[in-house]
Amino acid sequence: MNYLIIFLVLLFLTSLILYYKNSKFKNYINKYIKKRKYKTFEEKGAELEQYLFNSLRNNIKGDLCLLRNIYIPYNLDENNSNEANLKATEIDLLLLHRSGIYMIESKNYTGSVFGKNNEEYWTIVYKNKKKVKVLNPIIQNLYHVKAFKNFLKEKFGVENVYINSIIVMGNACNIDNFKNIKDQNYKLVKQSDFYKIIYGINNSKKELLSSKDIEILYQELINLQNPEYKSYNINRISEKYKKAS
Repeated sequence: MNYLIIFLVLLFLTSLILYYKNSKFKNYINKYIKKRKYKTFEEKGAELEQYLFNSLRNNIKGDLCLLRNIYIPYNLDENNSNEANLKATEIDLLLLHRSGIYMIESKNYTGSVFGKNNEEYWTIVYKNKKKVKVLNPIIQNLYHVKAFKNFLKEKFGVENVYINSIIVMGNACNIDNFKNIKDQNYKLVKQSDFYKIIYGINNSKKELLSSKDIEILYQELINLQNPEYKSYNINRISEKYKKAS
């Protein structure tokens, strides 16, 4: 009797496997698994970066250069120029526009974020009450700004350049704790409010960079870029010259 039960169970499993391989059932299972697939932290971050990149490309007016994933070298010890102290800091998005230089750091966190603008670490509290410490993106982007200013000084001898530091948090992130914080050194916005940044750039009266300035800077920066992203670059100045020739 036991052998009969085992045989029937094996027969059922074999039939189920064959059915799975040769029917719509396979497609149903695959779709279900795909829907249930949780995105990694890196995938979420890349999604927000791409959203911001597309928003800038499609909505910013005039001459511009737009780059992703730039690695700017910087020295850990300003008093020691030894190559062993050289590191590289990664900039998510960099916009070169007539109105200035815009350095954009994106974080696609979920949950509520707590901390202060001058604290090195923030705390993310998830719905399940789990808490995680993360590097304060405001301070992180200020490091990027400092490194970029040093780069401009070493390459072009230019000092005292104002760089717009913009931090964008994903829509799934609650940043109500930072609503009343105002600082001229940076702008902190949610993804849903990024249009305000675009509006501000388009309506700026500043003329800080000429088309020639933007093009020269762009040609230097592409040498510091992750090769994987070079094909995504937007250079309207070069495109304009090509059409004119």
